[in-house]
Amino acid sequence: MAAWAVAAPQGRPVWILLLGTASLAAAIGLSASLSAVVPLTLRWDGQGWTLGPAAPAGNEPWPGDVTVCIDLGNWMLLRFRHRSSGRLPKVTWLPVQRRGQPAQWHALRCALYSTRPAAVRGSVDSDA
Repeated sequence: MAAWAVAAPQGRPVWILLLGTASLAAAIGLSASLSAVVPLTLRWDGQGWTLGPAAPAGNEPWPGDVTVCIDLGNWMLLRFRHRSSGRLPKVTWLPVQRRGQPAQWHALRCALYSTRPAAVRGSVDSDA
């Protein structure tokens, strides 16, 4: 956009040049932020979801809840809400795709869309 504004005939408003420069800066900033993305592993243990580093570096995975926000068949956008003691739960957005994990894709979709197990109550009612 910046190259178009500079190469265009004279008479372009200054705001077009500023918009082009801002767009270029935003693209550079976005690409820099994506280069620091750490691979994570999403796990379902039959009772709940955990998310953690892909490499076992002594870090325990974080428990949380997963919601499917966008499902395009071979690509999904998941929202992982961390269970934390803070006021607002932290959210991690997870773009996942079938390519690279075709053997696990069906199992992932089944786990995401299956009903969750009922919560276990702390006390049992008895007639004693």
